[in-house]
Amino acid sequence: MMVNKCCVPGCDSNYYRLNCAPKKASCFEFPKDAEQRNSWIRKIPRENLVVTKFTVVCEKHFQEDDIICFKVIPEKDGQPQKTVRRKRLKLKAGAIPSVFPNLPSYLTTTPLPQRESPRSKRQRLEEREEESFNVFLEQDKILSFEHFKNEVCGFLQKWKYNDICYALKNDSVYLYATASTDSDGLTIPFSICVKNDLKLDVWLKNVLVCKNDLKWIIPDSKLSTWSQLENILSHYSATDFTSSYNSTFHQAIKLLNVCRDKNNDDSNNKVFDFLIDQLNLINLSPSQRRFSAECMIPSFCIYSNSPTTYRKLRDSLLILPSVRYLRLLSSTVSLKSGLNETNIAALKTVGPHSAFTSWEGTVNFLTIVCRWWDMVNIHHQYYGRNKIKPDASPFFSCEDERLSWLLKMSSWLKKWNQMHKETKCGFLSSDTFYALSHTLECLVELIRYVLTKLNFKFVLTGKFQTDDLEARFGQYRQLSGGNTLISVEEILQNERKLTIKQLLTIHSSSKGSIPLNVKCFFI
Repeated sequence: MMVNKCCVPGCDSNYYRLNCAPKKASCFEFPKDAEQRNSWIRKIPRENLVVTKFTVVCEKHFQEDDIICFKVIPEKDGQPQKTVRRKRLKLKAGAIPSVFPNLPSYLTTTPLPQRESPRSKRQRLEEREEESFNVFLEQDKILSFEHFKNEVCGFLQKWKYNDICYALKNDSVYLYATASTDSDGLTIPFSICVKNDLKLDVWLKNVLVCKNDLKWIIPDSKLSTWSQLENILSHYSATDFTSSYNSTFHQAIKLLNVCRDKNNDDSNNKVFDFLIDQLNLINLSPSQRRFSAECMIPSFCIYSNSPTTYRKLRDSLLILPSVRYLRLLSSTVSLKSGLNETNIAALKTVGPHSAFTSWEGTVNFLTIVCRWWDMVNIHHQYYGRNKIKPDASPFFSCEDERLSWLLKMSSWLKKWNQMHKETKCGFLSSDTFYALSHTLECLVELIRYVLTKLNFKFVLTGKFQTDDLEARFGQYRQLSGGNTLISVEEILQNERKLTIKQLLTIHSSSKGSIPLNVKCFFI
């Protein structure tokens, strides 16, 4: 009986040979599932193969991915998890013999490579890009001045800056463009001086560029990467230096920057910033102009107050954003007056930069009124959750902090009304004050009564309204000929008419109940 002897033709695994040790290999029994067993029988090139409980196939006839060689031992008794080799190998589910080395090659099936899933492919590409980016960052670093001095020549050759020369002098590296001739003689358009601490200065002809003009490339004026140097060279290589007009403007900007730095009054710095911004904009075409925040905020304020004044300033005196551009910006900002959180946020942003001295008090006042409005206009249970407004949530308990806040607001109204009555300015009318104060106090008592006495689960303050009462009085006025002022006698007569209207209806089998026109009925 051939126990643990491979049944594949031409395979000598576990067979004893004369004067030879057997070639040992792990063997696997045929699967018990009938369909899987038939698949094995069809793949093994053996005619009239009869499968018994001793019929096996060795590991040589399976792909490496089909065999499980290791197992994971979980953590136990403080011992860490570990992976060990299995004493008896195991096949993966659905594995089929497909490798027959001692038989014709066409019988061996080479598995098709599995297609990579979109997620793993995306992850692989992202990892490759990140690795490439990290390699670039490492290569882009300037480690020291010695490193810069030794590599600057190769850098210029790599980026093909053939019109840029360099020189070493006094522990500094000078990069300068090839000299050109103009009306002033032989001049160097621009030059860059990199000092031994890697800080640099840029000169446009004989004008030193202000440090603020280089912050968009080098925030701290210290060269740290080759990319920064490449950006500076590309920027100034593309600049036209043939006209002395540009040089004059750069000199004027330089002088303004010096005056601003020496100025001790912070209030005048905004004036210097505005003048420097205007000079920078003069040299640019309309399509290239980019307006700073210091220019946009006053422009928007002027346009909001007087569009005509803004157009006259823009057409005759200053370089300001176009009206169309301001309208485009304003389309994303709420300019509606009234109780609006967006307006409050805008006032907090613009207030510190404006001449409006009482903006903080205005923000506090609007915040109080907005919070009160949210509390008294709760129309459904999930309104506060959907709008992300805690104050617009229903009242569930008498201990709610908002009830105490409403009473405090009533006291605040009384103090405010008394204070402004003394100054005769900015106070509420007596009717408005008493109506608002009475409504606040009654609303708190009503909420407590409904929650404690009537055992309601929650209270929606938006349901406390007089719409039905006003609709009833509207019917009274219509039945009285559209009069605004009606007498008590007319109210009683109209109430009787409305009662009769509810009682008298015409019933039809096809049309249903048909109400009567009471007004025509009593004429």
